[in-house]
Amino acid sequence: MKIPRFIPAEVSELEPFVTAGVFGSTEVQAVTTFVRAAASQGDAVSRDVIIAAALAVRAPMHGHVCVDLRTIASTVVGNQDFSSGALTDDEVDSTGALAGEEDSGLDQDKDSTGDPVLDQQQLLDNLKWPDAKTWLQAVTRSSLVRVVTSGDSASDSSIDLATQLQPLVIEDGRLYLTRFWSLERYVAADLLHRSQAATVEQEEQTSDGVSLRDRVIAMMQLLMSSIGHSADSVSLLAPSAEDEVERLFIAAAGSGPVDKDQLEASLAGVHRNFVVISGGPGTGKTTTVATFLAGLVSSMQPPAGSGSNSTNQATQRIALAAPTGKAAARMTEAIRKAINNLGDALDSEVARELGELEASTIHRLLGASPGTGFRHNPSNPLPHDIVIVDEVSMVSLSLMAHLLAAIRPDAKVVLVGDPYQLASIEAGAVLGDIVGIGSGGGAVAGTAPPAAIAESIRVLTTVHRQGEDSGILKLAECIRQGDADGAIEILKGAHEDVIWVDPTNPDHKGEKIQAEQDLKDAATKVVTAAQGENAEIEEALKEILSVKVLSALRRGPTGVDHWNQLVENYLRTEELKGYSDWYAGRPVMVTKNDYLNKVFNGDVGVAIAKEDLNRDDRFQVWFERAEGNQMVEATRLDQIATQWAMSIHKSQGSEFDHVVVSMPPPPSRILTRELLYTAVTRAKKKLTIVATEESITEAIKREVARSSGLAARLENPSS
Repeated sequence: MKIPRFIPAEVSELEPFVTAGVFGSTEVQAVTTFVRAAASQGDAVSRDVIIAAALAVRAPMHGHVCVDLRTIASTVVGNQDFSSGALTDDEVDSTGALAGEEDSGLDQDKDSTGDPVLDQQQLLDNLKWPDAKTWLQAVTRSSLVRVVTSGDSASDSSIDLATQLQPLVIEDGRLYLTRFWSLERYVAADLLHRSQAATVEQEEQTSDGVSLRDRVIAMMQLLMSSIGHSADSVSLLAPSAEDEVERLFIAAAGSGPVDKDQLEASLAGVHRNFVVISGGPGTGKTTTVATFLAGLVSSMQPPAGSGSNSTNQATQRIALAAPTGKAAARMTEAIRKAINNLGDALDSEVARELGELEASTIHRLLGASPGTGFRHNPSNPLPHDIVIVDEVSMVSLSLMAHLLAAIRPDAKVVLVGDPYQLASIEAGAVLGDIVGIGSGGGAVAGTAPPAAIAESIRVLTTVHRQGEDSGILKLAECIRQGDADGAIEILKGAHEDVIWVDPTNPDHKGEKIQAEQDLKDAATKVVTAAQGENAEIEEALKEILSVKVLSALRRGPTGVDHWNQLVENYLRTEELKGYSDWYAGRPVMVTKNDYLNKVFNGDVGVAIAKEDLNRDDRFQVWFERAEGNQMVEATRLDQIATQWAMSIHKSQGSEFDHVVVSMPPPPSRILTRELLYTAVTRAKKKLTIVATEESITEAIKREVARSSGLAARLENPSS
């Protein structure tokens, strides 16, 4: 463990906590700044406050928004802790230790003086924490801390400049950095405001005596008039939108039953300005969104003979967004597929216009610019009337606050996602808090959304992708429920779509060889399709998504690098590649947004040889796009990686026919329930898990728990 050589005298109380791995240089430097600022005003900072301040700085680094001083002493662990889910696979080595620890100058058993290094748990156990009974009182008396009582946070009108400059806030026992307290409060207030509008069915009277139905119709009439349609043509717009949604669902179901959860979620989108559509893979989240949009836009069509024949200006008022480029591309593709599936039930003009909708990353939607923040904000809001965001589980508290701030208060906001997947690597578990499972919610059956926004939450439960006898579906449910015994029973059972490979079990040797061979066969097809003058680009793009290894780690015998090397060694022995990094069929994953070349973090393309020459400048990389495949010269791509295998974190927003999940042996602090669930639910047809029983059990039993006050604020608006 790397121990800082110098800790300023002002914060010397932190040294044993640094030695135990609780704090690092970031916390030390930040708290030193706080203490020196207080000293310049003649205020002394006690040991209790110094430790509390360091914990507040530490919290967002581990995915937490705040820290609960009442329980932190019994729950905090060293900086190798992955229970928060904030750290990614790239930050750990093959043993599950923090990346960079092997460079600390210490061997595994002794420190630089030759003395044995104490076991970290022993160091943690020996820490002298402040007295829990008086700690909170000491913190509230500090000049560094602003004390907020529930209900007082709604207005800043009485806050003077000195108060605003306080770096810490404490509210209901939760200690925040001021920035994260402000972000959490803003998100809660915005969501409460958007969700408290009554539904159309309620016909509640507003303060001026105008019914909400009339307000909705008036709003839509204003929209229609702004795009050149007659206001008279939408006098009954709200009910016709509802009718259109119901008609489209019935038409799509054919002779089968309509999914009532999907229908209710779509109707909620029609009637409410804030809706969350939650559900696991295959439950029809995209179908629900597409049908809602189709019904809404169809109802905006002018009557026959009105002289208007275009709805494109209406669709221009709709924004689709996702956290990553890959997720945005998949959202675009899925929406278009769902629209096409409506077939003749949807007007051809409406289908064409909706088919031209294209999702962007949230950062691009907001007009992110390095060093200048976002172009769209409360003073320059987005022009859209409807904003739909997919894969919201990956959206951090900070990004959600900026997004909501840029959306007009009267616009519709639809959030879509699976709250049981991995949360953002930054602070917050916004989707989990909104639907009622955040902050270590425990048993799934007992969860419920916060009362104040419950009417805005719609949960889809019926899986349409796999059949009821699907082993993948059953396994995912056991993982989601935290049922390790049930998961192992399914893995041991006879399910054609689920294969278990225990590396320590000689009887599983054949299954492991078969998984490796499936990957090699897919790689051979990719390379073959990408070679020669008549390269089959479509086939190559299809095959790179057919079999994919998802690993919890980057390095080590179970990591991404190992599996990538396995495939490339095989291709070399088959004379399908040379020793260059570039070769025909190389799957190329973009690892950083590249706006110049219009490729984004998570995008995956395939290298195609321009000529039969083994030179890097003779390759093009083709990326699949719904509107037509995109080509980028290989020499123009910088931040990329080979992707026969990929990390589970980077797989979010993707799907593959056959997924091979590779997990490290315990103890590995990266193993969590959310990590395994995310990996398993990437598989569409076949799943192979390469892991010991101990690894699987440990992952399922370790649930991510992030400290946050968002759910409490949404449960009780006065908080």
